[in-house]
Amino acid sequence: SVGPMPLYEGDGLTVRAVSGSWGTALQSPIQTTTPVNILHVTIQPGATFQHVLPGDYTAMVYVRAGHAKVVEGITSTSTSSARGGQETDCPVHSTVFFQRSSTSEQAVIELRCSSNDDVACDVLLMAGEPIREQVAAQGAMVMNTDTQVQEAYGDYSRGLFGIPWDHALSDDDWKEHVSRRGAQR
Repeated sequence: SVGPMPLYEGDGLTVRAVSGSWGTALQSPIQTTTPVNILHVTIQPGATFQHVLPGDYTAMVYVRAGHAKVVEGITSTSTSSARGGQETDCPVHSTVFFQRSSTSEQAVIELRCSSNDDVACDVLLMAGEPIREQVAAQGAMVMNTDTQVQEAYGDYSRGLFGIPWDHALSDDDWKEHVSRRGAQR
């Protein structure tokens, strides 16, 4: 058994470390082969969330609910920090991909929920060390080889990818969907 998912609540934030860590505040008990951060973050209106990563990580944010503002171009070294300050609006169900920089810099991902909003922002932040493996992609499938992509499509056709779901479902609707179809493959 892995244990409970670490949780931080305060400063208008709720942060769950599904995998990896959030600074020194949270460390997930999940062990991964390569460094991977998966954070589920709820940002209340007017609050700001920041996460520091090595600059060479691949990172993305998916907005599950609300309307987030992402500040890009913030980097830091041990002696200074610089803000590019480019702010991007991210409506619900959008995804933002972050540019990698050199390994000597750290990247700071900053997310804000406007104080004008009456709904909290609910985001999933995913980031990890590049594994530098061959990539083959076709449609929604991404694998290492074309043969693996075809095998994945075959597995999908046979229903081996689990229960299909609509990404726009609320958490409660998703739980109901899973409970109704839990025994199906």
